[in-house]
Amino acid sequence: MTSEAVVRRAVRFENPPRLPCVFPGIGQSDYFGVAHARRRPEDGFGGRRTLVDDWGCVWEQWDGASMGEPKGHPIESWDCLTDYAWPDLAAPERYLHLPDVVQGAEGRFVMASVDGIFRRARFLRGFVNLMQDFYLEPANVRRLLEAILEITLQIVDRYADVEGIHGISMPEDWGTQTQPFLRTPMFREFFAPIYTRLFDAVHERGLIMRMHSDGRITDYIESFIEFGLDVIQLEQPLALGIEEIGRRYRGRICFEASVDIQKTLPRMDLTAIRKEICELLAHWATPEGGFIAVCYHGPDIGVPDRVIRDTLRAFRDVSESLHIGTP
Repeated sequence: MTSEAVVRRAVRFENPPRLPCVFPGIGQSDYFGVAHARRRPEDGFGGRRTLVDDWGCVWEQWDGASMGEPKGHPIESWDCLTDYAWPDLAAPERYLHLPDVVQGAEGRFVMASVDGIFRRARFLRGFVNLMQDFYLEPANVRRLLEAILEITLQIVDRYADVEGIHGISMPEDWGTQTQPFLRTPMFREFFAPIYTRLFDAVHERGLIMRMHSDGRITDYIESFIEFGLDVIQLEQPLALGIEEIGRRYRGRICFEASVDIQKTLPRMDLTAIRKEICELLAHWATPEGGFIAVCYHGPDIGVPDRVIRDTLRAFRDVSESLHIGTP
């Protein structure tokens, strides 16, 4: 069975023959990622420098191991929104390379990336400004979110026209270590219509929707399920509460999860890693599926490849012992 079929069965709780795994840092992944523009030599990580992205946000990087931070926000005041030049991210030439790229997937699940809508809004306005705007400028926030959504929907349509793309992936980061950024009623007020439209559009084109978020977003997951999210990627299970998440959501959404990237993985204690894997699979996975194992790119947090390989081996061993993903 191809990796694409294994992932699809896990997402749909259709008894995959094994546990899907996403460990790209060591060349072991059931995913194959694509993006709507070729990477340029100056893109990505690599020392102290300043970059301007497609949206006009200015980024500062200090080393070769991080993405940096957005320091320049093109919509610093709401007056700027009127004259802001929205990027044409659906331009056909951005997608001409994708058919050839997808050919290299070799049976893997092809995941195409879009920017997070909340993520991009805070890059454009600045985090502090945007958090205040939810209370002081709700109409302008809605204008901004809807404009970002429209561009995202155009990108989804372009991806869907490429044969061999199977899913859409979106990074968001919705919480701190102890709570989400917005109270749940306010989150739903602003984002229920945005995410529902996006997820519906993805499904209408026959694709699967995946979202990443760090932080304690335990209470948000109910809403994500209601909006139609297929896969939620979580890399801080200890902040979320492993048993609580399992009690509330197991079997209702597919979890793509790693051992905790702040408290467990950096310690590089294989006994602790295996213990947490046992807890994750016991509480979040089901015999029918609903779990994809992932591992944060280890070198970014000082974790060597040998630990990543041991973590992958532990996921596979524990899943077999619990009869998860076992024929």
